[in-house]
Formats: sequence, structure tokens, C-alpha cells
Amino acid sequence: MSTSSSTVLRNVHQREVPASAEEVWALVERLGTAADCLWPSDRWPALRLDRGVAIGSKGGHGPIRYHVAEVEEGTWVRFAFDPAGGFVGGHEFRLESTDHGTRLAHELEVHAPGIVLTGLILPLHDALLEDLLDDLEANIRRVPSRRRRLPVGVCVRRTVIDVVEALSAPFAGRSVTAAG
Repeated sequence: MSTSSSTVLRNVHQREVPASAEEVWALVERLGTAADCLWPSDRWPALRLDRGVAIGSKGGHGPIRYHVAEVEEGTWVRFAFDPAGGFVGGHEFRLESTDHGTRLAHELEVHAPGIVLTGLILPLHDALLEDLLDDLEANIRRVPSRRRRLPVGVCVRRTVIDVVEALSAPFAGRSVTAAG
């Protein structure tokens, strides 16, 4: 098996809330801004977008970089990954009116080395998205968000990432030259 092989992962999280699409979109369009109340930045790296949910806006969360590729006002926003970060693909938020309100779906489609996706990223992504959907529901119901306990495997992965980032930080931006 080649080490350059990649896995295609498609992952969907969704939640229906008793609200209009306009109410839900009002929350989605604030993603990555100072007024963002959906992204669970109390326990995940904050999402930052340099121009909010607008085509061409750049940003990301933690080491994951992407830009806003497409927006259909009130309906969906699509983000494309920066391939320099090792991922090809994107993710999107879509709104769909239902008989009882609005369904917000987040779909991830990414190509990357399989072990990175399934062994490291997917459990973190799943936990983050469930926190985001809990924040959506709390905002719509106008109640405080309640955080569920993170699985031990998620806590271990987060610790590993924090340690790797801390160890690599002193070397970021430095070039190594031979003394001679």
C-alpha cells in the first residue's frame, strides 16, 4: 500500500430545531465573527473568518485552513479546504425547512491519508459538530448550552495535538542552516 494513498470521507451531522430558516440563517451567517454564538469556542479552537460568511473570506479553526467558496443567502454556505494543509475537499452548512422548523446539516467531504482522517480527525470533528448543534438548539430555545462530557478518546487526541503544537511552536518560522 502506498503511503500517498488517501481516503475519501463523507460525514454528516444534522439537527432539526423549532425555528424558521431565517432565524437559523441569522446564526449561521455570524460564523467566524465576533458575534458568532454557534461555534463552540469555549472548548474548541475558535473559528475565524476574515470577512465572515462571504465568498472569498479566509480563515479556519486550529490548524485547519479553508475559505468560503460559495454562499446561497439563507440556504447554505460551502467552505473549501486549503490543500497546503493536507486536506482536499470541503464542508458546508445547509438549511432545509421542515414541517416542524428547520434542519441544519453540516456535511464534510474530504480526501486525506486514511489514518489521519479516521484515527485522529473524525472523532474530534464529530464531537465539535455535536457541540455546535447543541449551541444551535440552545440559541433557538433561548437556554444556556449544556456541554456533554467528551469521550476519553477525544480528550486523548486533543492532548496529543496540543503537545505536538507546543513542541513545534519554537521552530515555526525558523530556517535551519549548516554552520560552516
